Amino acid sequence: MVTHDYDRRMIASVRVAKARLSELIERAAAGEEVVITRHDKPVARLVPEGAQRLDEVRRSIQGLRDLQQVLGKMIDATVPAGALLQGAQLRVPYVVKMNQPVRLLARGEGFAVGSDAIALGNAGVGERVDVRVGSGKVVSAVVEDDGTVSVNVP
Repeated sequence: MVTHDYDRRMIASVRVAKARLSELIERAAAGEEVVITRHDKPVARLVPEGAQRLDEVRRSIQGLRDLQQVLGKMIDATVPAGALLQGAQLRVPYVVKMNQPVRLLARGEGFAVGSDAIALGNAGVGERVDVRVGSGKVVSAVVEDDGTVSVNVP
C-alpha cells in the first residue's frame, strides 16, 4: 500500500518497496521523501542525496543565528575538516592562562584587599579559575575584564 502523510511524504510498506524500488528511488531523487514501513511502523526512509546533510546543518546553526554569539569567541576543541561548528564548541577567549601571575582581589562591603597569585588553569572573563596565593593556599576566583581575579567576601 502507498499513501501520503501530512508532510507530503510517500509512505510505502516493505512489500510495496520491494516491488517498486526503482520508482521509489526515482521519486526520492526528484526530491520526495519516501518512508518505508513494516507493520505500519516506519523502519527506513529514502531521501534525496544531501537532504540528511541539510538537516544536520539546520540543527547545527540553530544556536548560532546571532553573529554576536560567534564574534570574539574561540573554538574549545579540535573540529575535524568538514564538520559543522556548533555553539557548544565555542568559548570566550582566555584572559588568564595557567602559571600566569595574577592579581587576586578579595572584595566585601566597603573594602577590597589585593594579593599576588599564580593561575592554576586557563579561564576567560566571567569564568572561575583556581589560583595559588603566596601562603600556598588555593582559592577559586572569577576572572575580570582587566585580567584580575576576584572573590566576593560576605
